[in-house]
Amino acid sequence: MDLLFGTDPLPDGSPLPNTGSLLSISPRLADDHLDAWLDLLPPETIERMERIDKSPELADGTSFLPPREDVLNALRLTDPDAVRVIILGQDPYHEPGQAMGLAFSVRAGTTYPPSLRNILKELRADLGHEARGGDLTPWARQGVLLLNTVLTVPCGKANGHARLGWLDVTSAILDCALTRTSRLGHHVVLLCWGKQALAYAQGSPAATLPSTHIVASTHPSPLSARRGTRDLPAFMGSRPFSTTNAILADHGEEPVDWCTV
Repeated sequence: MDLLFGTDPLPDGSPLPNTGSLLSISPRLADDHLDAWLDLLPPETIERMERIDKSPELADGTSFLPPREDVLNALRLTDPDAVRVIILGQDPYHEPGQAMGLAFSVRAGTTYPPSLRNILKELRADLGHEARGGDLTPWARQGVLLLNTVLTVPCGKANGHARLGWLDVTSAILDCALTRTSRLGHHVVLLCWGKQALAYAQGSPAATLPSTHIVASTHPSPLSARRGTRDLPAFMGSRPFSTTNAILADHGEEPVDWCTV
């Protein structure tokens, strides 16, 4: 993979727009796992990613979020052979300076969006840990795949790229992660926060594998975080982090150190 270093910031501190290919840009990480994922994904999924990359919606490199070099961070940061938890998001944060290519995560020093604020509140209630920031990269590096179902969004327009083709791509990524884990003889916990995430997960043929364990609740959005439904418990009070670790431990897997953020 070519290493591209032409990303010195502009005078105001913002990065230069990167108009290279999504599949060739390197974020200058020593432990970049993108190539490993591309080796596992079906050729038709790679072709679809290339078509999306060349679409008018992504052509200028500046009118969408996250920045082009961050779009595939969920794959870059998480080893496909080490996936033990998957957290499904929807589309990225659509306000500038928030989205970084990991579901629910923001860069250090960024004000917490409401859903992330509730996630970190529940982390404190569940494990007694006060998060130091909203960057969830330490989770990703431990095998927590933080996967948005749509990987880009127009600036300021939520769900604006919902029909761009990303859902087919991320469905293939989810199937790949679940089947890979099973073939390696490991177990994975699929955290589904909200009715949409649960329906999306249940649409994967690999969701029924004995190695896949679904833990579901309402979405951490302020609109639903405290409101359970007939089918889903409220997110607040659901203790997703300790529940996940208990499932992993019961199946001989290493628990996640959630207190690294």
